[in-house]
Amino acid sequence: MSNEPIKIIVVEDSIADVELAIRELKKEKIPFVHVHVDNEDDFIKQLNEFNPDLILCDYSLPTFDGMSALHITRKFSTHLPFIIYTGSIDEATAVNCMKAGANDYIIKQFRTRLPMAVISALEQSKVIKEKELAEKKLIESEEKFRTLSENAEDIIYRFSFFPEYHFEYISPSILKITGYSVEDLYKDFKLGWLLISNKPNTISKENISTNDLLTEATVNFTKKDSSSAWLELKNVIKLPNGIISTVEGIARDITKTMEAQLALEESEKTYKMMFHDNPHPMFVYDLDSLKFIDVNNTAINFYGYSREEFLQMTIKDIRPVEDVPALLENIETHNEEYQNTKYWRHMKKDGSIVYVDVSSHSFNYGNSNSRLVLVTDVTQRYLAEQKLLEAKDKAEKADKLKTNFLAQMSHEIRTPINVIMNFVGLIKDTVMVSKEDTKVMEIAFKSIGTANLRIIRTIDLILNMAELQVGAFEPKKRTFNFYDEVLSKVENDFKIEINNKKLKFSYLLNTQNFEVYGDDYSITQIFVNLVDNAIKYTNAEGTVKIIAERDTQNRLTLTISDSGIGISEEYLNKIFTPFSQEEMGYTRRFEGNGLGLALVKRYCEVNNAQITVCSKKGEGTTFKVVFSETENNNEN
Repeated sequence: MSNEPIKIIVVEDSIADVELAIRELKKEKIPFVHVHVDNEDDFIKQLNEFNPDLILCDYSLPTFDGMSALHITRKFSTHLPFIIYTGSIDEATAVNCMKAGANDYIIKQFRTRLPMAVISALEQSKVIKEKELAEKKLIESEEKFRTLSENAEDIIYRFSFFPEYHFEYISPSILKITGYSVEDLYKDFKLGWLLISNKPNTISKENISTNDLLTEATVNFTKKDSSSAWLELKNVIKLPNGIISTVEGIARDITKTMEAQLALEESEKTYKMMFHDNPHPMFVYDLDSLKFIDVNNTAINFYGYSREEFLQMTIKDIRPVEDVPALLENIETHNEEYQNTKYWRHMKKDGSIVYVDVSSHSFNYGNSNSRLVLVTDVTQRYLAEQKLLEAKDKAEKADKLKTNFLAQMSHEIRTPINVIMNFVGLIKDTVMVSKEDTKVMEIAFKSIGTANLRIIRTIDLILNMAELQVGAFEPKKRTFNFYDEVLSKVENDFKIEINNKKLKFSYLLNTQNFEVYGDDYSITQIFVNLVDNAIKYTNAEGTVKIIAERDTQNRLTLTISDSGIGISEEYLNKIFTPFSQEEMGYTRRFEGNGLGLALVKRYCEVNNAQITVCSKKGEGTTFKVVFSETENNNEN
């Protein structure tokens, strides 16, 4: 917590209760200042003027009530901490307050909980603010990326191979360059397949390799009007877990450049005409002396030198000094007849730097071993690409922030629980009790241990669900033997619960093939949660049966049946809803937080598995899980 004093509005009609609350906070040396109000008008006024960090509010006041104060607070701020502080409150009212946005409620009789509730509420508010800020930054960076890509002159695209071949995104510049609209390629990806691969027959293949895909290439694209456009491609192939998933790329229209180069090859006469009239800067230099031999008018205007000045210079004079070594190395090591290089830096007469793409061709000019160079100014495109990369980097950092947040929360919650349990164990080993109290103490320490395990399981469930909600869970899929790594260990893991309830626990294995492809952690969680529920909701001396088999499509199918309390027909529709339970409130017979089956459902989706349930009240429940994903169909 910050050393700045916390600003608290106390909404209370009893001065004595205000003083008692203040005393509890001071005892814990929490720095704070406060104002006291007891009616709605004063409360609204202090919200705007005092700008509080926390609201401490009695539920019932003569002219006002806590629920009204809570609604007003939530209109003022969605994350301002609000704690109900009341003499008494029934369970239903407390639940309604928490649903309406209260952070906690404290019974005045137990006001010693107040300092910890205040600290916890402030920490919750801080976490929410940080999360909102991270999400805001992510949205802003995504909007910047979208703006840049929508206005780019080049074609920017993302092609996905799952669940079927399709373009996920393609920029509007596709229409200007090819005549096809964005919607044309979304409807029929084959129209743009040449951007991905130059082998049309790979479209119908069930599997495709990286050898079939283009990374850097120049292709001749047939436009919608049947004319051609030369496109220069730069693709990045994404291979998560070694499997081709997407191709991200940029296609630049170099039709004019290619046409110029082809025309230059036809004859020297055609070359001279195109050289002097070409809209791109062009020049010829001697490969031995590096001196300029000829230069066109566009280059003169572009670089700012006169023709006479050019003919006294070398190719090194239009490069920044620090780039000259790379230029000389390129000339020495790359002597191909035709060469295309990207993003060279050229320097104009006024000292300004531009980024250019250079296409060059070696030929004999008179008696000189020379090279013809065509220059394309790509400064704006280069700067736009840099901005796109920066926007992508920011988006990835924002996503990583979410993942780090979950890991930090897990550490911060588990650490104090571990400290508590370590000291409970120390107390258990050292405390001296009379023989009459031994049984009582054993029950007490056993209850503490059970409660600790319950808290840890609840934390695990909440954090796992949070990981799935924010997209931070990354499944690591592989082929593994379900029997060896999961099924064979279940009975031993639940041995104590099975023996305590004297359950009849059995397997029926109708297959010898237990191979399954998926994320082993989440698949294990599916099975453990279902078995744990079957044992928990089955009365003493009941039965739990597990059946493993292959269905008619050779899919591994697991059935977990019990003779337990069953599920009502009305509740079956909500069984996979987070925090949902058939029996609610403190009077319910079974512990739990309603997250187990919600996680089971989400983990089934992650592994492309199907889950069904049938049950009848008082007669038991049966869950069936069918694993339909295999390593082969995941590669298609």
